[in-house]
Amino acid sequence: VDSRRDITTQFLVRTKKGLIMTEAPSLTVANYSLALLMLIYVSNQWSRYALNYLYAVPYDDDQSDAAHISIAYACDLSTSEYGLLTGYGFSATFVVTGLFMGRLADKYNRRNIVVAGALIWNLATAAMGLCKKFWELLVFRLVLGFGQAFSNPASYSMLSDLFPPDMRPQANGIFASGVYLGGGLASVSESIAESMGWRE
Repeated sequence: VDSRRDITTQFLVRTKKGLIMTEAPSLTVANYSLALLMLIYVSNQWSRYALNYLYAVPYDDDQSDAAHISIAYACDLSTSEYGLLTGYGFSATFVVTGLFMGRLADKYNRRNIVVAGALIWNLATAAMGLCKKFWELLVFRLVLGFGQAFSNPASYSMLSDLFPPDMRPQANGIFASGVYLGGGLASVSESIAESMGWRE
């Protein structure tokens, strides 16, 4: 396999019917797809961890704009409710859904699975910006977990088709860096809340 390839190459993959020869797309197409998948993963992680930073926005009870900058004040969140939102309120649907997504990624169009998941979690994130009560946040946090479970199984499966075996470790590593980029960018949410409001 030529790592500098600009044309399609072939490599063996294991299927239910045994080893078959398949073609990898050009390096340009593969890298473009990898970049898109990583950006989606960054969005995934930002949406997941934004709540952690939004809850940490400082405020005073008599502050006129407290409800504007603080999700904790606006939704009257206690520390136990915050813990539920960031714990079981996310993982309950994320873990259960994740058990099935690997199988679905083998049977159905993985691009569509990733797109559907991104649509679900971004709609859930936007809906959380409209919430005024804890239970509303909890519902959409569960939807967020459901949607985000779509991403990784289908993404890693797509990468295995895009890159030949000798290039997959590097591609997987680049993709996995999205968890750190997204988690780091989530910290910007606190500054955004203080300057523009947490609902933005």
